Amino acid sequence: MKKLLYILLLLTCLTGCEYRLTDDPAARLTFSADTLSLDTVFNQAATRMMQLKVYNRQKEALCINSIRLESGDYFMVNADGETDLSQVRDILLAGGDSLYIFIKANIAHQTDNTPVLIEDKLIFVCNNRTQQVVLRAYGQNVTVLRHRFYSEPVQLNAAMPYHVFDTLLFAGDLTIEPGAVFYMHERSVIFCLGNVTIKGTPDRPVLFRGDRLDNLFSSVPYDYVSGNWTGIYLLQQEGEAARSYRLENVNIHSAAVGLYCQALPEADRSTLCLLNSVIYNMSAYGVAVLNMDALIANCEISNCATYCVYLSGGTHTLLHNTIASYFNNKVAPAMHNVGHADVAAVFINNVSKQMAHTETYMHNNIIAGVRRNNLVLATPLPLRYNGSFTHNYLQNDTLNYPQFRDNTYGTAADTVFVSTLFTSADSTYYNFRLDSVSPARGIADTAVTRLYPLDRLGNDRFADTAPDAGCYEWTPRPE
Repeated sequence: MKKLLYILLLLTCLTGCEYRLTDDPAARLTFSADTLSLDTVFNQAATRMMQLKVYNRQKEALCINSIRLESGDYFMVNADGETDLSQVRDILLAGGDSLYIFIKANIAHQTDNTPVLIEDKLIFVCNNRTQQVVLRAYGQNVTVLRHRFYSEPVQLNAAMPYHVFDTLLFAGDLTIEPGAVFYMHERSVIFCLGNVTIKGTPDRPVLFRGDRLDNLFSSVPYDYVSGNWTGIYLLQQEGEAARSYRLENVNIHSAAVGLYCQALPEADRSTLCLLNSVIYNMSAYGVAVLNMDALIANCEISNCATYCVYLSGGTHTLLHNTIASYFNNKVAPAMHNVGHADVAAVFINNVSKQMAHTETYMHNNIIAGVRRNNLVLATPLPLRYNGSFTHNYLQNDTLNYPQFRDNTYGTAADTVFVSTLFTSADSTYYNFRLDSVSPARGIADTAVTRLYPLDRLGNDRFADTAPDAGCYEWTPRPE
C-alpha cells in the first residue's frame, strides 16, 4: 500500500500534475466524526466493528506520520490493514482521497454493576500537527449464561444483567426478581419445564431483549428488528403435574416467538397468567397458548409477522388488552427479514381434534391491524361456541354470533392509535396509546374495568366518565 502510494506520487510529480505532497503544518485531516460513540460493551465481549473515515480535503497529498491510541486499554484499531499501530507510519494520502479505520471496543471483567463510561483518543500526527478523535462506549458487567441445564429450582436476581448464549433449560421451578434484564444472543432460547414466577413491577419490569445494542441503520436500533433471538417456551411434559406460569410486568422484545405455551390435551390443565406486560416485534408469534388455561390482562401484544395471539385448547380470558398487528407497516428501510403474513391478529382454533376443548372470553380489548378481519374464530359450529366477546373494539366484519355483543366494529381507516407506523426519518416508533379521537374510547364495560382500575401505565381508568378499551387509558398528551 505504502509503496503503491509512493509510486503514484512519483508519477504525479513526473507528469507535472498540480497535486504535490505538502508539508504545510496548516494542512489538516478531516474526519467523518469528531467523537465515535460505540454501543454498550458487555464484559469480555467485543462490539461490532465501527468505521471512521479520514479525509484529505487538500489538493496536495498529505503524509500521516503516525496513528496511535492515547491509552490503548479498551479499543482495538485496524488502520491501513494494520492492527499494530506502532507499525503504522508515514501513510501517504493523496489529495481528495480518504482512508478507512475500523474500531472495536472490548473490556475485561469489571466489578461495577452499572454501566461505566470508557473513553480513549485516537491521535493522528500529520505534518508535525496533532489531531484527535474521541472514542467512547459504555462498559457493562454482566452474568454470562451459556448452555445451562438447571435440574433444581432457580431464583435469578437483578444484581447484574444476564447475557444469554445458546439454550437455557429450567427443569425445576424458575423465579425471576423485579428489574432483571436478559440480553439474548442470536438464536438463544429459554425452555421452562417447571412452574414459572416472573413478577416485575411497573417501575422495575423484567426485560428480555436481543443483545445488539447498536443500530441496524442510523435511525433504526436493533431492538426494533424482529428475530434477534428465538424466544421463551413454557412446556408441560407428559406425565407431569399441571404447571403454573405467572408473568407480571414483563417486556419481551424482538424475538421469533414471545411466549409459546403448550401442554398435552389429556394432561391436568396448566395455567398462564400474563399481566401488565408488553410483547412486541416478533418474526412469528407473539403469544401462543395450546391446551392451557390462560388469563391475559392489561397487556400490549403487537407487531408480529404472523399471529399476535394464537389460542387453541383450554379456557382463555382476555381483558383490557391492546392487540395491534402492524408489523413492517410502510417501513422505509428493510428492518425485517420476514414479511407480514396475511393472517389475523388473533386466531382462535377450535377445529383441531388433537387439541382440548376451547373456550374464549374477551372483554374490553382492542384488536386492530392492517388486515380487514383481525379476529378469526375457527370452529365448526360458531353459534354454539362456548364463550363471550363484549365491549371490544374490533377491526373486523361484524360477527353475527350470539356470543358477540356490544362490540364496536371499525376499519383500518379509523384513527385508533397515536401512530401505527415506524418513521425512520425522526425515529418515531409505533405508539399504541389511544388517539384523542379513537373509537375505542369510552366503550369498556365498567364491571370488567373494576377488576383492573389502572391501565398498564398506572393511569386511573375512572378518571373520566367512561373507561376505554385496551391496555392504555386515553390521557391528554403533554404539549
